[in-house]
Amino acid sequence: MNGDLTGARLTLINDENLLHQIEDYRSRGKSLLEIGYIAGHGAVGSLRQQLSSLSRTRTHCRNATLEQHPKMIEVNGKIAVTTDLLNKEISMAIADLQTRLAEENRDVAFPPVRIRPAGEGGAFPALLVGRVRLP
Repeated sequence: MNGDLTGARLTLINDENLLHQIEDYRSRGKSLLEIGYIAGHGAVGSLRQQLSSLSRTRTHCRNATLEQHPKMIEVNGKIAVTTDLLNKEISMAIADLQTRLAEENRDVAFPPVRIRPAGEGGAFPALLVGRVRLP
């Protein structure tokens, strides 16, 4: 049980540090996509690739046509939609991290208590009784 609790505490510390890093990046206006957790979460990677491809297409269209050309308008619309989806995915990654952190806090504060029947190796497996607050 001590090993599980120690592991839970280490995970909690790592996730707290990650959340602080996200808050730091936000406050300094840095790209959250530089954070590995965010970059690897859900559809963030594919949306980044799609956005990059659309940006290249827009640059090509800009060089070849006018801003009001239908292709340019279409690409700009796709970029706006993809950027919005990417921002939503980043928000979901942060929300997932915050939920995981809350669960880890609960697990560290109230670890499960297991009780075994009397006797060596009892005939019944350990029973999960509940969570107990640690000092």
